[in-house]
Amino acid sequence: MTRLRGDELGADSPFIRQVLSSHTIASTGGMIPSGFVFYPAEPDYASGLAVDGYAYSAPGGQGDDGAILLASIWSESPADRPEAVINVLEGGRRACAAALAAAFRDFRCDGIADVVATVPCESVQLEVLKGIGYTSWLEDDCPVDKPTVILFDYPINTQQQLEP
Repeated sequence: MTRLRGDELGADSPFIRQVLSSHTIASTGGMIPSGFVFYPAEPDYASGLAVDGYAYSAPGGQGDDGAILLASIWSESPADRPEAVINVLEGGRRACAAALAAAFRDFRCDGIADVVATVPCESVQLEVLKGIGYTSWLEDDCPVDKPTVILFDYPINTQQQLEP
């Protein structure tokens, strides 16, 4: 598990290319989710989120794909109680769990108490998040008339153990 920094997060870096080619970006029609707001998936914008926020790369293994996780401070959160949003989570089940565990450790160290995430419907990421206690803000997980992404709320202080 690696937290990426600096040159590893440039607009033309492998990490940013993975973010921009992710299922999350495809499922939102080329937009980067940030809570209830979506922004055009531009390399410079994604790089800025990564540099100012949290970027992780987890290796795969034993038949499991590697994973990437991009998270940022949620613009809609109060300044005195910052919240994070997982903008993109992509990869195999075990690698996603490892990336989430590393991110949650860093969030706690930075005083972040709540995390929201946007993931494609019917995805490995959806199952991983549900498995650790995330719940959907929608009554129906994947309504036909909504984008194919789900937003979850999750208080870190009640986090269950993530098993990679």
